[in-house]
Amino acid sequence: MIGGDEAGLPNRTQIRDCLVSLINGTLSVDAVATWARRWLLDDDVDIRDDVILDVLDTLAGADIETTPGVHLHGQEDFESWLTDFDLQVDAARDIS
Repeated sequence: MIGGDEAGLPNRTQIRDCLVSLINGTLSVDAVATWARRWLLDDDVDIRDDVILDVLDTLAGADIETTPGVHLHGQEDFESWLTDFDLQVDAARDIS
C-alpha cells in the first residue's frame, strides 16, 4: 500500500499515485478506503494540508456500497476525483 512522507504522513505525490492506481485498478477500492480512513481516524495524526485532508475524506468513502457487492463510486468518479485533486493542487500553488 501507499506509505507516507518523512514524517510518516501521506503527501500529495502519494495521494495522486493512489488515485491513479485506483483508476488503473492496481489498488482496490477497499484497500484505498481502508488506507485513507487510517489517516482520518488516528487522533495522533496531524495533517495540516487541506488538499490532502479533502481527498483522504473522499477516498475513505471509495468502498461505499449501494447493495452488497455494488459500489456507489466507479471509474468516472475516480477520474473526477483525480481531476479535482489536480485542480486543488494547482490552485494551492497559485496561492503560495
